[in-house]
Amino acid sequence: MVTPELKNKTSEKYYYEDGRRFNSSVRYILPSDKEENARLLEQHLCFKNLLDGNYLAPVKQQLEKGIPVLDSACGYGASWTVEMAKDYPNSQFFGVDISDGFPAKGRAPINTSFSIGNVAKEIPSPDNTFVFAYQRLVFAALTGEDWDNNLREMYRVIKPGGFVQLLEHNLTPYSEGPLFTEACKLMEQGFESENFIFYISTELKDRLENAGFINCVTKITEYPVNHGTNGDSNWRALRGAFKGASPLLTKFFTGGDGEGKYDRFLDAVGNEVTEYRSYVKFYTIYAQKPFIDQQK
Repeated sequence: MVTPELKNKTSEKYYYEDGRRFNSSVRYILPSDKEENARLLEQHLCFKNLLDGNYLAPVKQQLEKGIPVLDSACGYGASWTVEMAKDYPNSQFFGVDISDGFPAKGRAPINTSFSIGNVAKEIPSPDNTFVFAYQRLVFAALTGEDWDNNLREMYRVIKPGGFVQLLEHNLTPYSEGPLFTEACKLMEQGFESENFIFYISTELKDRLENAGFINCVTKITEYPVNHGTNGDSNWRALRGAFKGASPLLTKFFTGGDGEGKYDRFLDAVGNEVTEYRSYVKFYTIYAQKPFIDQQK
């Protein structure tokens, strides 16, 4: 499903900052290393618990029968790809990511394959390949133009009648105190400095429809931070993102430059969100590519 001529098209280089490894071939504010892999795995379990499953699109029967599935920007470790491949052994799963942190051969299910690719520019697959495509949390890597390219590419590689599902955070704080408000503002400033769209979650439906998709369904889920069911895991995953993005975010941090001050600030945020029972939201939206007779 991934064409050989495109498989190694994107070269990859790294740089290191604050002891973390970052990918220098794309504008992505989070690291690409083993520590991030552990965070992504915990984050994957957070989303699975909150959504009571790995997907919402109406593709269960097709997955059981066997279909080609794309995990776009599958991430270091490809947690969703691997788990879905185990759950649906008759389907074939194809993970694409800008980094090469894919599961080692022999550790991933035999119905998986992986390829390096920049999904903001091009998905390395032929037209009308996949029945289901999944993508989450790329808002820390895509500009508005990138989103337009990405969704056009999604539309291109999905078969008529197939589905796409997107999941993105909305880091507007609710039931918030001043520290959590400051933390979310830091992330917003970081996004703006990179020309990323901080509130892309609220634009997904319109952007999918502009790309040609129909039958959009949106679910908005509260993400409790450091309180309630799984709140501690939710906070660890979110705190890890704030920490991983620290080389960018500390440029806007006004709490001082001394060693450890940013870490102590994040610790204080963790205590505050427990006291205030704060939460953010994330948006899950799925949509369908029209059948040929429905296409304009």
